Amino acid sequence: ICKPGEIGLVLSEINANNPFGGYVNDSEMSEARIVRDVLQIGDEYFNTGDLVKLHDGDYISFVDRLGDTYRWKSKTVSANQVADVINKFFGSIEEAFVYGVKVPGMEGNCGMAALQLLDDVPLDWDNLVDHINRRMPDHARPVFIRICAHVDPRLFRKKRRQLQEEGFNPTLVRDPLYYFDLKRNAYLTLTTEKYQDIKDGKIRL
Repeated sequence: ICKPGEIGLVLSEINANNPFGGYVNDSEMSEARIVRDVLQIGDEYFNTGDLVKLHDGDYISFVDRLGDTYRWKSKTVSANQVADVINKFFGSIEEAFVYGVKVPGMEGNCGMAALQLLDDVPLDWDNLVDHINRRMPDHARPVFIRICAHVDPRLFRKKRRQLQEEGFNPTLVRDPLYYFDLKRNAYLTLTTEKYQDIKDGKIRL
């Protein structure tokens, strides 16, 4: 509970009139968003992740989002939660970093995942797509994937800006790039021709 001038986290009470159905096929992610015993024993609140400031007259202004987020298709996506889902994929992925990148002509930023793979273990793309589709909504699914060399997790925040600036431009990125093809429900190689098609709006994301 905040006083005027203070910043606090917005929690939404979960009750019969305001139920929380949880995330599809991901009970762990659903559980992580619930805060219990806030005002009294047994109550439950949904953690929105929004930081707001309370002003005189009960006026509230938005301050920031907790963690790294981006907006895609009018929905807010938690980069950390998407990365957590990918990192739980059993296979060749050693580490996944997720961030938002700008697509020319489109509002917001879509998700892009930079993956570090284990040596000599091929990535099973079909199973990865199935894993992602089962555990997150379409707007949260990374549109682009970059297979990159090892990045020390402690240095990733410094590396993040460079990754975002390079985006999914194959003329700037030497690493293998892929984009999610909605029609084929698969990640396909992002060539310079496909990159131009995306810029021209010929490929729907």
